Amino acid sequence: MHRNRFLILFILCSQLLQAQLPTTHMHRFSLSSQGKGVEVTEALYLNNFNKTGYNNQMQFMGDVDKLLISSNAYYPDSTNDVLLLDFNDLSLERMTLTSESEYSPTPIAADAFTCVRVEKDGKDQGLWEYNFENKEYPEQRLLHNLDNIGYHLWLDEEKLILFLVDQPNFMALAYPEDGSFKVLDSKIGRCFKRINDDTFYYVHKLSDDTWELKSYDLNTGKKTRILEMPPGVEDFELLQDGTIICGKNAQILIYNRKKNSEEWLPYVDLSPFGLKNITRLIMQKNILITVSE
Repeated sequence: MHRNRFLILFILCSQLLQAQLPTTHMHRFSLSSQGKGVEVTEALYLNNFNKTGYNNQMQFMGDVDKLLISSNAYYPDSTNDVLLLDFNDLSLERMTLTSESEYSPTPIAADAFTCVRVEKDGKDQGLWEYNFENKEYPEQRLLHNLDNIGYHLWLDEEKLILFLVDQPNFMALAYPEDGSFKVLDSKIGRCFKRINDDTFYYVHKLSDDTWELKSYDLNTGKKTRILEMPPGVEDFELLQDGTIICGKNAQILIYNRKKNSEEWLPYVDLSPFGLKNITRLIMQKNILITVSE
């Protein structure tokens, strides 16, 4: 088990320089509803172990006490890995020990996840399955016929939605069991959120200035416009009550579809914590995780 304290990793990694990937910062906020507003009751800076590097693409591993992230903390100049942050004991564990770079970790079981791996040629981007007990050797590669996978979302155990890197980028429905896939749309954003086994949200980039949040129903093939995204924003989160949040600058914005109003409203201001440009976010229960530049 490769477990180290944040402080130890910070001492080691702060002496290394980040070469290619952008510097990103992660924060964990505990939120509390106070009347009609929302307040931050706790704020934690998560990447003291890699302050000048890349820390991104996070997903909760089960409950909110564990977090999978993609980070170059161990090899800033060469390799990106999947790491596991455990808030119970403030430990950090390297989950992939390969020489290739892994991105977009997505839990599929209590002890397994899938991620996108950039192969040694630097071009091939495949979908791989890993388990916690065999980090050096991945379990298997899925969808061997696709080498341009950027992001993915599992809808159930048999099918998933893919972001395929191309000109323009494509959205596809894929079945790993037989390797089949079907293109659903083009000019799409990198973020997908599951509504149920057959419907999900995504962002459709109609033009440079118009990005729309839409739902897609696999049963009917129907695409439904929800509302326009704030300028330049393609990442969002679907909360348990059906509301949707996104980040713009240092603000978290919220949209409640039940009110039939096409408007993003202020939810919580994170500028007092030094955030300026929120690029990604996830939220479960009352725990919000953000990535900012």
